[in-house]
Amino acid sequence: ASSASVDSKAYAAAAAADVERKRRQELLLNDPLADVFKAPASGAEGATEEYDWFSAILGEGTRTGVGNFFFTPYLQSGHIILLLVSLLMANVYSPDFPLTALPQEYRDLIKLAILITYGVNTVVAGYAGLQASERGLSVPFWVGKCFVLGGVALSELTSIPRETKGPSKRRD
Repeated sequence: ASSASVDSKAYAAAAAADVERKRRQELLLNDPLADVFKAPASGAEGATEEYDWFSAILGEGTRTGVGNFFFTPYLQSGHIILLLVSLLMANVYSPDFPLTALPQEYRDLIKLAILITYGVNTVVAGYAGLQASERGLSVPFWVGKCFVLGGVALSELTSIPRETKGPSKRRD
């Protein structure tokens, strides 16, 4: 009789573990970051949704209403690559490399486009300084980031709630 109760307890524990595994799989299918961030009401382990310096540099932004991040890191990476390639095309001439074998007129147009873009980004950076100050964030960091990345970084900055005290130090 005791072996039957041990077997039934083991079976019940295995069934409960199987149900929990299926529940977690379903949760991760709906929200891939569910195992990373803890819900406010639960005491589950995981990282907090604190917006720190690391998040600001990567451009993570804040979680949207459905719990996912906007594609800001990918947009930022794409913009940085585009800037570097544009600078390469505008300033380097090598007849053996197709990106740098442009006529001088095209290279001058690319330089003009970069100049206009960074003229606009200068205005965006000034506005970003005001927004960062209102949010208690590092003004030089956000001005620099918005100067380089323009509206992509400004969108990230304005998605941060005003009551945020700013990027905190990472706790490892």
